[in-house]
Amino acid sequence: MTRKLAAIALLLGCWTGLATSAVRAADRPYAILLDGRPLSDNPKDSGGLFHDGVVFIDAVKATKAFSGLLTFANAGRTVRISIAQRTAVFTKGRLSARLDAGSLKLSGAPFIYNGDLYVPLTAVAKLARSTASIDRASATARLTTPGGFGH
Repeated sequence: MTRKLAAIALLLGCWTGLATSAVRAADRPYAILLDGRPLSDNPKDSGGLFHDGVVFIDAVKATKAFSGLLTFANAGRTVRISIAQRTAVFTKGRLSARLDAGSLKLSGAPFIYNGDLYVPLTAVAKLARSTASIDRASATARLTTPGGFGH
């Protein structure tokens, strides 16, 4: 009986680690602009989400926008994003990330929604040496790069 309980607990632990995070009714899409242009050409896919009081960005869309390199590990729960000779490693559920050789405290824990890993917008801005500004009234976040790197 003890083995069965241990097996069930292990199975549940693995399953919840891969499950998507609960998106709440208070969560809402955020338009992400990079140097004044939408992150995505699809107006229904803003690339951003306001979740638990933090603006998050889809890791894949962010990497593409900055012409970076993205690799997945740990069954898609961990992503490594390289932009302009800097690298950050984000893991679902962790409030810290690795940025180059150091550590970066995150404003919110990365989560999976609809199969995509979302990471805090401010962390991506720091990785890309950009500035981030958030307008809650219009549900818009702006990333500005030095020299207008853009798409």
